[in-house]
Amino acid sequence: MPATGRSIAPCAAANGRRFFGRVGSIAAAIAGALIELGLPPGDRVWSLLAFNLGVEAAQLSVLLAVIPVSFICRRSQWYRWLVLIPGSLFITIVGLLWLIQRAFNVDLGIASS
Repeated sequence: MPATGRSIAPCAAANGRRFFGRVGSIAAAIAGALIELGLPPGDRVWSLLAFNLGVEAAQLSVLLAVIPVSFICRRSQWYRWLVLIPGSLFITIVGLLWLIQRAFNVDLGIASS
């Protein structure tokens, strides 16, 4: 456990939810684009289903690769200073920029779904 005696698992879980929430938003935008391609109605359902299953499989493969490594390295100081803190800051900054961009309708040059 970190020096504070608290687990970092809730922080890591929150970061994972934010990341996969963004991936889900991007997937929804791409799914909308697939509909606009003019696929016949009968093919649309299968195309969207296959696309969404592919997105979910990719997310699962990332989790299966990252979680074991993170679990093994979770108690080391280098992991905290090189991965956990910078990663959390990056996700927080990007989330705030997206919030500002969407809430105030300001173009900050950040792709948004």
